[in-house]
Amino acid sequence: MKITNLPNNTKVEWKCLEGEKEWLGTTIIFNIEKKEENIILRFTQGNWKEETDFFASCNYHWGYYMSSLAKYCETGKGTPFTR
Repeated sequence: MKITNLPNNTKVEWKCLEGEKEWLGTTIIFNIEKKEENIILRFTQGNWKEETDFFASCNYHWGYYMSSLAKYCETGKGTPFTR
């Protein structure tokens, strides 16, 4: 991954340069926003060449990881992925 955008405390953007073939050229963006006393994290992995079964699997797993992160932030205990 290469960091392509990193404004102070509001966004992290990566571009995939190596790794899984279908990830090459995709961008991963974490937008961070404070609303009152809450922090909102919006996640995107974009610029996919096509929507394949691998794309669907990644979509599912990112959702799992984001849910685990939210649980960890709210309760101190996440749900790590295990095989």
